[in-house]
Amino acid sequence: MKNIIKWFGIIALAAVIVFSMTAATCGSKSDGSSGGGGSGGIGIGQTTFTLTDIPSKYEGKYARISLVGGSVMLTGAQNITSKEVTLPKISNGQVIIPLWVIKNITSFVRYTDNGNFTLGTVNIYNSGNDNVNAKQKELVDAVFMSVAFSKGNVTKSWKDALTVVEQ
Repeated sequence: MKNIIKWFGIIALAAVIVFSMTAATCGSKSDGSSGGGGSGGIGIGQTTFTLTDIPSKYEGKYARISLVGGSVMLTGAQNITSKEVTLPKISNGQVIIPLWVIKNITSFVRYTDNGNFTLGTVNIYNSGNDNVNAKQKELVDAVFMSVAFSKGNVTKSWKDALTVVEQ
């Protein structure tokens, strides 16, 4: 749980910085309506983030993503409960990450909407289980700007990252 709190704190700080650059478009859909939200969405199914072209040194590792756009924060994991986060495995240079709306620190629902997110950070870990008591440290963080979903999904290449920070 401490990792989750730290992770969201970093993303929130980055979002404040980025927000000043993108206030006019943050959280807007292509039709001009507000983006985000796991309930009341447009019913497109369960949304995923796919990252491709991941360097081979991260093969077999595990990935997580956080996305910030307007008032909506998403996290990406295979499954989330209040006690445990299960991360998807990187295979063949890619990972498909299911997305979850953060309702509060212990409540998550699958994201089922389109939206534009100002900032996204993919974290890569050695282990796919991030339980509440884990002190797992990320191996690398890849930061993406302007993550826009179409038909409930988005694909980004590792090469699209604004910056990559190895820990």
